[in-house]
Amino acid sequence: MITKKINATIYSALVTLFLIGFTACERDFKDIGIALVDNNKFDTNKLVSNIIAYNKAIDSVRVDSLPQYVLGVNQNNVYGKTRASIAAQVTTPPAGVDFGTNPTIDSVILELPYYSTKTGSKKVKTDSQTDSILVPVFTLDSIIGSQTQTFTLTVSELGTFLNNLDPLDPSKRKIYYSNKNYNVLSPELYTGTFKPNANDTVAYIKHRGLDGAVFAIDTIKRTGSIPTIKLPLDEDFFVTKFLDKSKSSVFSTFDEFSHYFRGIYIEPTGADGSLITMPLVNGSVNIYYSNDVSTTDASNVTTVKRTKQTMIFPLTGIKTNKFEHDYSTANSSIQSKLLNPDVVTGEDKLYIQGASGSLVVLKLFESDDITTLRSKNWLINEANIKLYVDKTLSGSDLPNRLYIYNYDDDAIVTDLLTEGAIILDGTLHYDTNGDPEFYKFRITDYIAAILKANNPKKISKLAVKSFSPFDIPSFLRLSDTIVKPFNWNPKGVSVFGNKELSTKKPSLEIFYTELKN
Repeated sequence: MITKKINATIYSALVTLFLIGFTACERDFKDIGIALVDNNKFDTNKLVSNIIAYNKAIDSVRVDSLPQYVLGVNQNNVYGKTRASIAAQVTTPPAGVDFGTNPTIDSVILELPYYSTKTGSKKVKTDSQTDSILVPVFTLDSIIGSQTQTFTLTVSELGTFLNNLDPLDPSKRKIYYSNKNYNVLSPELYTGTFKPNANDTVAYIKHRGLDGAVFAIDTIKRTGSIPTIKLPLDEDFFVTKFLDKSKSSVFSTFDEFSHYFRGIYIEPTGADGSLITMPLVNGSVNIYYSNDVSTTDASNVTTVKRTKQTMIFPLTGIKTNKFEHDYSTANSSIQSKLLNPDVVTGEDKLYIQGASGSLVVLKLFESDDITTLRSKNWLINEANIKLYVDKTLSGSDLPNRLYIYNYDDDAIVTDLLTEGAIILDGTLHYDTNGDPEFYKFRITDYIAAILKANNPKKISKLAVKSFSPFDIPSFLRLSDTIVKPFNWNPKGVSVFGNKELSTKKPSLEIFYTELKN
């Protein structure tokens, strides 16, 4: 009995291996074109087809429901000045709002976490300590520009109501785009100079009694003592807006509260600085206050004690970005390329930037007789497009990946579904010295469908933009072929255009197999 079970298992495994091998051979024939080349009856060749490429400014991108948001201002010689502002709803604490008896606000802090990496620890000593203490050391991640250049941050009360549902069609969620203007109210809640600080891990809060005297100092740390942006907001505003209204109905529900206090608007200004990408879902407005707490002992003696308290208002409601680009400050040709692109003969320089910046449009088979190519009935083994990095116009902080799609139909290319994101590629490839060299896209099935002899697919322009994780369809929406209008990574790269005189201009390489006559 045992022998039969083993034999059956071995037989089943052999059948499975045979089927896998057979499938692999079929894929080899399709993708590589050498598995069935025999008796010198087939030729495997390569066609290099020219591409016309030009620049296109992106009017706006979707900026709600993002996993991360961008804040700051940065001046770049190639891309000019980019500004990223944030509008965010402030939600009430899960436990509700009750400031207790005789509350007084000690401090209000807007806290926005950085992306950071712990690199070690060091000993430090404060004025109130005799012995050094060990504190973690962090480096900040996801920052473009100078971390030593200061710029101004202003925080204001948001005057624009952020709808969750579309007022024109309440059955749908409201979508926000990066070119939306927001109304802000006076007075400002905070304004001051700012630069990123990896050591900003602790806040010291002075708690005061009703007479104004300090009775305690709190040392406030996030879990893991991670660095965060900490902006002190106007305490008098929150006394009037929050404390004085704490017994009213404005805090009874989130709907009531979101209409009463519509949120905050954070706006950067300055000649230069940095663009900071952050996990805004972990941001909050923290109100540190003191109140009177009464306790009664077993002898029925009541004692009133001044107590330090904290109330956290998370930024877990609707959040949006506003992106602004000023190309007139660039030393490159990007402004003229975007304002007056040569859509007929193409360009020598191409610019791809995220955060509603710019993309590149590709026109295929511009110099080929497509009817003749289709009549050859080739077996397309592989088709690639390479975009070579122009190192004279590109810094070291380049996007790790770009995304190619059908520009005419605003749809994904066939290969994303048939072969997957890894085969489609789009990642940055490096040369033997470790320097960035080119971005590669493998669009074999897309080209094969265009060159079919019978019922071929129409030729459409392609576009290349900054990659977003939402560009990859999830398992639940594989039938959704429309490209999602997300594009929040502000990194940019310049690549060579088709008027480049070297071999680094973009081209379509088609590897094919044909039967010899």
